[in-house]
Amino acid sequence: MTELFDADPQAAIAAYGTEAISDPLDMLSRLTAAAAHTMEAMGKRVNDIEAIRYENKQGGEQIRGEVKLYMQAMAQTGKFLDMLIKSGFEERKIKLDEQTAGMFVTAMQRVCARLELTPEQTVLVGTVVPEVLRGLEA
Repeated sequence: MTELFDADPQAAIAAYGTEAISDPLDMLSRLTAAAAHTMEAMGKRVNDIEAIRYENKQGGEQIRGEVKLYMQAMAQTGKFLDMLIKSGFEERKIKLDEQTAGMFVTAMQRVCARLELTPEQTVLVGTVVPEVLRGLEA
């Protein structure tokens, strides 16, 4: 794809398509993550250079491009994070997680009712399900 973009940027855009963004907050979250990863990668590059400045051919002092890119990535990451905070992204995510958990609990209650479990088995479900879910996280 890089070769296509270098040869014809419009063709590369056409190849990927231009679908509408259905969840702007999710897209903003992904942009924030990408900016943060870029910032981390550029930070490693900056840490590896010996000097952040150098002299150009005319004898003028220049700051290294890696430093400039790192600073831009920091600023962009901060900007995206601020936008996420102001958008209520975390509150929305928590609400969705709570709704999902509520649906899961309701589904489990209905499954247990349909299986006509004994009281002992029903109690066991309350122990086994959390253990299995914790195992999925690992």
